[in-house]
Amino acid sequence: RGCGGDRATTSSAERALVSDLRLVGLARDGAVADLDRMRIEQIRPSSSFADGQGVAAFGCADVSANAMHIDTTADAGIFVFLSTFAGTELSVTRALRGMSVQEGADVSIAGFVASDNEAAGVVAAGGTTLALQRAAVSTTRTAPVPCLVNGVSAGSVSLGHGMLFAPGAALELTDVTLADNELAPLVIAREASGSLIDVTSEGDDAMAGLHVVKYLGGPLPSTAGATP
Repeated sequence: RGCGGDRATTSSAERALVSDLRLVGLARDGAVADLDRMRIEQIRPSSSFADGQGVAAFGCADVSANAMHIDTTADAGIFVFLSTFAGTELSVTRALRGMSVQEGADVSIAGFVASDNEAAGVVAAGGTTLALQRAAVSTTRTAPVPCLVNGVSAGSVSLGHGMLFAPGAALELTDVTLADNELAPLVIAREASGSLIDVTSEGDDAMAGLHVVKYLGGPLPSTAGATP
């Protein structure tokens, strides 16, 4: 990751409301941040229709969050790129992707709820580590998202998945419930590593099952407990 050395800034926030902003609710670039009992809502994109995340951690940031709720964001509720993010009792509603875990991210959350989001409740790219305990992902609606080829827009694709994992993601999912997501509860593209323990589907997702698409061989997460 190339994240050696001391972080540039250390900050903390407690019992704060962040509302009705453009670009991003709270951004941490290469910083250490401790966020406690915050609500972030109504985050709109910039004038160029970019960004719009609730919380964005990037540039080798190290962020911890407790008892935080994010509601109504133009882009991902939680966005992590080349950074570490640890959380307890977090929730995201009405976002375009509840949580987006991108290249070089290491995310661990105990107690996570993503509901009424669009495109994906949780999405993780290859080269990421995601550990979730006691999570519920539900009622994700279909929405078009850009399809990029070598960083250039090549149209759009419709997504509406509870959880969507790209090839090479490392997953540790324990006690996760998926319910009433419009297209599929959980999709792994080709391959991933880790484990799925007590990952179950309810409601309209109960008969959909967990999907592995375009599998060409390679590792897949182990399953245990109530995971089908």
